[in-house]
Amino acid sequence: MKFELWFAWKLLIGNWRRAIFSFIAVTGGVIALIVSFSLGAGGEKIISRDLMAMSDNRIVIGGTNFNIQDIKILEKYPMVQYAIFPEARILENGNLFKGYSNKALATMGLAPLGDREIIVDKKQFPQTKINDTLNFTINGGEYTFVVKDLYEEINPLELMKQGNRIIISQSFYDRIFSNNNYRSVVVAFDKNENVEDYITYFLSKFNHDRNSLDNVVVIETPEIYKRIVKIQKIVRNTLGVLSFISLCIGGLGITNLIASGIKSRSAHIGIMRAMGMPAKQVTKVFLTEGVIVSLIGGVIGTILGIIAAFILGTVIKINPDFHITQIFISILIAVIVGLAMGIIPAVKIGKLNTVDALKNG
Repeated sequence: MKFELWFAWKLLIGNWRRAIFSFIAVTGGVIALIVSFSLGAGGEKIISRDLMAMSDNRIVIGGTNFNIQDIKILEKYPMVQYAIFPEARILENGNLFKGYSNKALATMGLAPLGDREIIVDKKQFPQTKINDTLNFTINGGEYTFVVKDLYEEINPLELMKQGNRIIISQSFYDRIFSNNNYRSVVVAFDKNENVEDYITYFLSKFNHDRNSLDNVVVIETPEIYKRIVKIQKIVRNTLGVLSFISLCIGGLGITNLIASGIKSRSAHIGIMRAMGMPAKQVTKVFLTEGVIVSLIGGVIGTILGIIAAFILGTVIKINPDFHITQIFISILIAVIVGLAMGIIPAVKIGKLNTVDALKNG
């Protein structure tokens, strides 16, 4: 095998101009695979994140007026992740104040809030740090707040709204804006729960626990959440198909150029056969040459593909998501495809008659 490897390498060095086309095809095919895999995965993350940010596994209840005591009752139920008032937001002097319960903040991975404590969007307050103080004018009065945490809004619907996003506790929101009556409550459940299985029991218990003459009713079901989960699957499958198509195109390019490269070397075949080299060994030499081209092209294509993915990702605002397994698979595919699809022409040429091979060359 060492002889075949050495001979194949010498053939490549001596005929590098002809081999360069096969090398470019391999490199380009692997670059396409790496870019497709990494940006496809990164794009799927963004799409999934933005879609899921618009909806949780939740219901919206109404039919009566609610206050913060209802939030406390709801958040005691084990199946409830959090509850919020969608109306607990107000635009004041260019600042959008939003009231959240501490359980909702915990679900978001944010710090709990007390009176005169806030959480701000770090993109809108880039110079602000935790424990800094910020002053705001609310209802004609000056208020000083301590920044307890920072977050980054990802919900596309929220990003379209005006104002600097500022989160305060629900209890302080009610006091500062003199509001303690809301017409609806968003109740979020664990993503693995099927709310429809126990929604009747949930409503019955909540109506009993709040001890009110008015009955709470569901005004929005988790149907939107289910649709978005389906959209996620469609996006994932579509990206998978696109990656597969890219893989096939790259593989066919590699196959065609390596095979044509072998066929164009009939003169070399004739010389080697005339020197007494067996047909089997001739076949091994050209297969080894194909593997060398594929392997080197695969490694260089991987490096260039990673660089290209970062550059292209910067332009289209998608962070590439690399996986070692996918990188290894891309290189392996380059080698296997070049080897497998080169076997037939290599064997065929290896069996050529010495005189015919020299004539064809």
